[in-house]
Amino acid sequence: MICIENEHYTVSVNPLGAELSGIRAKDDGYEYLWQGDPTVWSGRSPLLFPIVGRLKQDCYTYQGTTYQLEKHGFARKEMFEIAEQSDSLVSLRFSDPEKYASVYPFRYELTVTFALDGKSLIVSHRVTNLDTSPMYFSLGAHPGFHTHEGAYLEFPLPETVMAQRFDDDKIIRPERTPFLNGERIFPLQKHTFDDDAYVLEGLRSPYVRVVDPAAGRSVRVSFGNAPFLGIWAKPGAPYVCIEPWCGIDDDTKQSGVLKEKKGIVTLNGGENFDFSYVIEPMA
Repeated sequence: MICIENEHYTVSVNPLGAELSGIRAKDDGYEYLWQGDPTVWSGRSPLLFPIVGRLKQDCYTYQGTTYQLEKHGFARKEMFEIAEQSDSLVSLRFSDPEKYASVYPFRYELTVTFALDGKSLIVSHRVTNLDTSPMYFSLGAHPGFHTHEGAYLEFPLPETVMAQRFDDDKIIRPERTPFLNGERIFPLQKHTFDDDAYVLEGLRSPYVRVVDPAAGRSVRVSFGNAPFLGIWAKPGAPYVCIEPWCGIDDDTKQSGVLKEKKGIVTLNGGENFDFSYVIEPMA
């Protein structure tokens, strides 16, 4: 485990999957991040690349060839190397295109940087296309935060938005579910996630707060340039995941062609794609 710190927080990062693994307050030792109980959900903040969510039948086609690729991709299972480190920053890098050429035929480099700036943790991602032709990918974050009974989400602006939900095969179904109607507060209740995650698109707000009155804490998560936001937990579990996504699961109408996939990022040869989000714990 790698640790960075400043006067406010100690942050731990696992080089396996470049996974954020802890955000602990220095004044009283409070841990904001879910700690990965394997009896509930073993993850803490998995990195989603080169897809977010699930493909129909777990496959896609590219240039006439069909490839199998599991849910959320493979980056979360790979060991990243340290590219840069200081007291309050660590940058981790992964690049092994040959290893996954049979499931993802692109040449890339993926770098994730964790940097403390005052009371903010900035998580930055850079995808570099090492080839001369375009590559297609999705990229997403998945941090989980401790909650207690009575916790809720608070948006800074009134939102009217329908949520995308999943069918029995974990593919997005055509029907939409009401989420907020001119409201700012979404309560987190015991049965909120009985039917899996909510995926939001077109939010006006640049961030959401996870407010936990029982703990006297909140966490603000700013989405950056992510066009989708996933919200999820295991039903009844004492955490919630706030997931900024540059990409989305397949829906029932998806053609299977990678470059036609909704939300797919196209990156030209030799170029970079940057995506950041910010976590701000608040006592």
